Amino acid sequence: MNCILLFNFYRSNIRLPFATVRRCFMNVVLGLLIGIIIGAAQFFLLVKFVKGVTAVAESDNETGNSSTTGYMAAGMLQLLLPFAALLAVAFLYRDALLWAGIGAGTSLLVLGVIKALFKRKEGK
Repeated sequence: MNCILLFNFYRSNIRLPFATVRRCFMNVVLGLLIGIIIGAAQFFLLVKFVKGVTAVAESDNETGNSSTTGYMAAGMLQLLLPFAALLAVAFLYRDALLWAGIGAGTSLLVLGVIKALFKRKEGK
């Protein structure tokens, strides 16, 4: 049973078996946990990619040579990671897919705000 339908049953005061409620709750928790892990991994790869590209751009101006292979690999992995992970969730545990996407987006947003606040504090 879809969890959103389950919440509609609660509004109409229809009693459901505990196993159904527990399974829906586990789908939400598992999906959010997988999503948070996906988002955190994507965020750290993105930070590594941006730091590497900006360092290479600064060294290009000074020395004239660059090695961007590792940073480009991190950038490509950062793009492919959420696609591959969410595809695996879709095939293996379809009920948690929505919540995995929500968790990934939320963790990216929260980690980005935290990093921006720390950078702002360092700048003062």
